Amino acid sequence: MMRPFAIRLLHVVVLLATAPGLAAAQGARAATPRPLPVVVRDSRFDVLFLTRTSAAALDDSVRMSRYFGACRKVTVLRAEDSVAVIRSRLWDWGGSDGDDGDRLTLLVTRTSPNAVGCGTGDDLRATALARGFRVTTDVAYPYGTAITAVRVLRGSSSILPSGIERMPTSRITARGLLTIDGDMVRVSVPIDSLAPAADGRVSDMEIEITIADSSTAHRIRVPWTALQEAWEQMLSDRSARLTARTAAENRRLLDLLARPDQGAGRGLDARVAVGVNLSTAGDLAAARAVLGRAVHDEPCLTLGEGFPVAAREIVSAVRRPADRCRASMVRTLLQATVVPGLGQTRGTTRKAIGALVLGAVAGSLFAARSANADAKALHAEYLAVDGLDPAATARLAERLYDRAESRRLDGRRFVAVGAALWGASLAEATWTEFRLTRRLARVQDYRARVSTANVVPASGPGRVGVALTLF
Repeated sequence: MMRPFAIRLLHVVVLLATAPGLAAAQGARAATPRPLPVVVRDSRFDVLFLTRTSAAALDDSVRMSRYFGACRKVTVLRAEDSVAVIRSRLWDWGGSDGDDGDRLTLLVTRTSPNAVGCGTGDDLRATALARGFRVTTDVAYPYGTAITAVRVLRGSSSILPSGIERMPTSRITARGLLTIDGDMVRVSVPIDSLAPAADGRVSDMEIEITIADSSTAHRIRVPWTALQEAWEQMLSDRSARLTARTAAENRRLLDLLARPDQGAGRGLDARVAVGVNLSTAGDLAAARAVLGRAVHDEPCLTLGEGFPVAAREIVSAVRRPADRCRASMVRTLLQATVVPGLGQTRGTTRKAIGALVLGAVAGSLFAARSANADAKALHAEYLAVDGLDPAATARLAERLYDRAESRRLDGRRFVAVGAALWGASLAEATWTEFRLTRRLARVQDYRARVSTANVVPASGPGRVGVALTLF
């Protein structure tokens, strides 16, 4: 029987052995990107979507420091201005509806024609704009007509937003800091009003903006991809309403989905598990958004009998992108053998590539036939060579023989090229069909899988160890 000291020593050894993996796991978790405001732009207005999580991320002063650090390299900005902006808070993005996990906040402001991008990434520009800041080349106060009304439209229905709230914005210019009162307006709408329909149908949203000096409202089309991103940011709040155990599982799965190195297979497993958990808890709006994304990523997805009825109904009702959800290795082999390049014809691109391969093979075989015909004609001339001058006759015969042999070799080369293209197209079609077969076996009649293993250190009074969680 091992003594307590030996047991503790063994625990320490195990912990040290798993330390590199723990560090890597912690590094991957730390590398998970913080949520960004969703930005939709057109020629006249900028619209930003804020969820509770992306609003909380606006407090990240590191982003603002990087933003203005980059801007100081390409513009003349005073250090005191950038420091003042980094430390300031023009409006309370966590207050009012900004802290409501069921509402989506819309920030609407005019597009500045004199804005400076500073060569930064979208994350930094979106954070600065959501906080109400721009770097511009303005040299005077930028007068603009105030926004008087904002309406949210989806299909034929109108979604009534909460009352309009006006907020100031600041522009950092070469002449200093300009603060413009009421330049940005904030409204919010319930996120459930932007969920996919019961049949999985998704529709774009339109934002109608009215300004004081115009009788015609300006409309901005918001694609579903932007709404999908907003839904993804709200899943953590929606998951918090589940039971403690399910909420913890969903948070871990959402962290997994947010990692940039997440593979497609593990991502599908995590997304389906999140959607199933939400549907089981009765949050059908969020479940439709999550499972609809899973079907969009994998159009042939169907859930097995082991899943709850609500989740299976959602997945079966979703309108799917066009895809081929049946595989036939025999048909593919026959088709690729008879018609080079057209063993796989799924999609316009593959059809175009197949047509090019077919043309290349046919062209090679035609060129081979032409070369062989030339070689036969030259060889016939070689055999018929005759003349009074033996030396000249010999030289002519030699030239004709060399040309005939050269064309014969050209014919063999063209045949080899055509056969190689034909064989390569056959191999590629077979490999593609094999991959499709494996993919369909994985996603049709889908079964839940163990896809990740999380190892974290665990300790307590008088003990140290490792906790292993499987999903």
